[in-house]
Amino acid sequence: MTAATASPIGKVEVRRTIAAPRERVFEAFARQEQMDRWMCRDAASHVIKYLQFDFRVGGGFALDIRTPDGHVYFHRSTYVEIKRPEKIAFTWNIEQADAAGRKVTDHTEETTVTVELLERGKSTEVVLTHELGADAAKERDDYERGWTGCLEKLAEAVEK
Repeated sequence: MTAATASPIGKVEVRRTIAAPRERVFEAFARQEQMDRWMCRDAASHVIKYLQFDFRVGGGFALDIRTPDGHVYFHRSTYVEIKRPEKIAFTWNIEQADAAGRKVTDHTEETTVTVELLERGKSTEVVLTHELGADAAKERDDYERGWTGCLEKLAEAVEK
């Protein structure tokens, strides 16, 4: 199945200032072993397996995320822009299956996530914007909670 690119219907914007230099925050996106410490870790009960990680424009990452109740989320992203150390943009596409393996959610649209890393003295302000298509806009609050939780885990992973 080919994913259609979504026309933005709404957006989620999450901001967080992290007490770490911009290059360190950037590396937390650029290296799988670092991204694994925070991406989709907003719920401690998630079991996450990387199926792909290729940090370059045209590359991407794919995740298999399992919840204690048996739901499985298949996530795929493609990097569309990488500007070290200030900006990363990637597509976002997710499918969900229940414990019996039946598709619950199948977003046929690809939405776009843009992460800007702004220097704030010795800290970094992370501005994450997720442009939502029609399917994703219905779950706007879930995305906002999820991204807020991810940025909290990102801060824990890079602040020292």
